[in-house]
Amino acid sequence: MHILNSWIADLEMLICVNRMVAVGECGLDSSDNPNNEELKKQVNVFEEQLRIAKRQHLPVVIHCRGDKKLKAMCRDSLSNFLEEDHPIHWYCFNGDIEEYRQCKTMFPNGKFGISPFLLMDNKYLTYRATVCELDLEDLVLETDSPILHPQGYSEASPELLKDIMWKLASMFHVPSEDIARVTTRNARQLYNID
Repeated sequence: MHILNSWIADLEMLICVNRMVAVGECGLDSSDNPNNEELKKQVNVFEEQLRIAKRQHLPVVIHCRGDKKLKAMCRDSLSNFLEEDHPIHWYCFNGDIEEYRQCKTMFPNGKFGISPFLLMDNKYLTYRATVCELDLEDLVLETDSPILHPQGYSEASPELLKDIMWKLASMFHVPSEDIARVTTRNARQLYNID
């Protein structure tokens, strides 16, 4: 526990000294099938990061990858440590409409990251259907660079944002300029960028 406490103090100092705009990407991930002890450590670290975000009045970028039980654990930690008006970026959101509504009910100021999943025509069909049901005022664009890339790209990069924007414009039946304007405004509000 001493190592964790030292690490927490170091992280908070780095956040203060470097004037960070958010804490994260942080959260829970069961993709490597962690045992109970490993998952407990993840929860402890995540909750310490939430405490830092609260103390520093910074948005939290949430990474939550796993089954419904793990996602519920993630939301429980969030609701136990943060006020409902705390700004949250649900990074690389790939949940269903029910999860979206749960997150919005718990944290109405939350924004949902729309990633290159949207561009993967041969995969993630339910993802695109879910995105169509989301409120455009709740969306921000992201690339998960360099990891998450669609077919035909060797890696993700910021240039994918325009492709995501065009795809969203097509799906929402609005001009791409509207998508750019709204999602940029959403990101600026989320991260308190003037």
